[in-house]
Amino acid sequence: MTYGELLDHIAAHGYREYLETRKRAQLACWICNGAGMRTSPLYVEDLVGYWAGGKAMGKLEYWQWTKEQALRNKGRGDSGGHP
Repeated sequence: MTYGELLDHIAAHGYREYLETRKRAQLACWICNGAGMRTSPLYVEDLVGYWAGGKAMGKLEYWQWTKEQALRNKGRGDSGGHP
């Protein structure tokens, strides 16, 4: 196994854990929202954050990362979308 393959396995493990946590958070959201335990809806992202850039991020960190990516893409002339 090469060093690159090892890094890929580590990244895949982190993403798999994130997805498992998301499943549990989805169940918690269904229970809380369905039982009327909150005045405003609870979202999965509020509990587990967002996956971007190879890691889980909170709402503010994700917003800043997205903004940086948009500015970086703007400088390259890349809209980030498909042609």
